[in-house]
Amino acid sequence: MRTKLTNSKVITTALGDYHRALETLHHIYFVNFDESDENGSVKMFNRNREIVSDNYFAYGAFMEDVENKRYTWMSEKLKESLEMSK
Repeated sequence: MRTKLTNSKVITTALGDYHRALETLHHIYFVNFDESDENGSVKMFNRNREIVSDNYFAYGAFMEDVENKRYTWMSEKLKESLEMSK
């Protein structure tokens, strides 16, 4: 069974809260800003709201989309986090 995304802006799991952080033409990314492990920090959904990845593949795709500015929307929380990491 595949996880189906709702319209929620936050997903809560045993690992913590994942905030809707980035959207591209093909994917929606949720980020746990408190999780430092690449395997657990990002959840990636397709536009049909089905989970694509929730491990380092999601993290890698997320970082690539951020670095290459391939996104249609970025949350304020992510913008602030990126500014602080400079």
